[in-house]
Order: sequence, then structure tokens, then C-alpha cells
Amino acid sequence: MKHWIGIAAALAMIAAAPLDFTVDVPTSGAAQQVVYVEHDLAPGESTGLHIHHGIEMSYVMSGTVRLSVQGKLPLVVRKGGSFRVEREVPHEAVNIGKAQAALIIAYVVDQGRPLKEPWPPTP
Repeated sequence: MKHWIGIAAALAMIAAAPLDFTVDVPTSGAAQQVVYVEHDLAPGESTGLHIHHGIEMSYVMSGTVRLSVQGKLPLVVRKGGSFRVEREVPHEAVNIGKAQAALIIAYVVDQGRPLKEPWPPTP
């Protein structure tokens, strides 16, 4: 539970400065880390279909995005909204608005693995 409190506190500090840092997360299993990123999408821009080796928690600071997650109906998320994507689940976010979309993203992912990998995997 302490990790979620830390993530919430970090997300609350976002307005102060651009965000891009990593924090190690001690676990009893495989080593993980928390990565915080600010990601901007221009109108019409897509993240491309991809996966993460861990979970993604995103907050939309501005704009409107359409989130498509494998096995679920697309979700439109506007400024002030948030979403979570589970480990290894293919997904894509697209800015469907007329202005730039800004997201704050917290990933809890396996250490030593790429943060993002395209889906389907390239041979």
C-alpha cells in the first residue's frame, strides 16, 4: 500500500516541473521499478499498439485521448480523467482532440526490460 501512496504524492507534484524520473520498488519477487513520465500527444498522434512489462497508470492533464485496450471497448478519457492498463496487455492511446494532450504516466515495471515494446512483437 505504501507504493500507491508514493505514486499519488508524486503525481500531485507534477505541476511544479517536467517529470521524468525512476524509483526502485523493493519486492519479494522479480525486481521492479516505478517510472514517472510526462507524455504529450499532438492532435491525431498515436502511441502505436504496444505493451509494458508491468502496469501503467495514466492521468490526462489536458486534451482528450481514446484508449484502446485489447479485449475491451475503446474508452475516451478527457482532462482530469485517468486509466490503468494491466501487465502485458496490448493497448494504444490516440489524441482525438484538436489540441495537444498531456499525460502523466506512472509505470510499475520489471527492471532490466524495455519500458515499452511494440505489439505484435517484431521477429
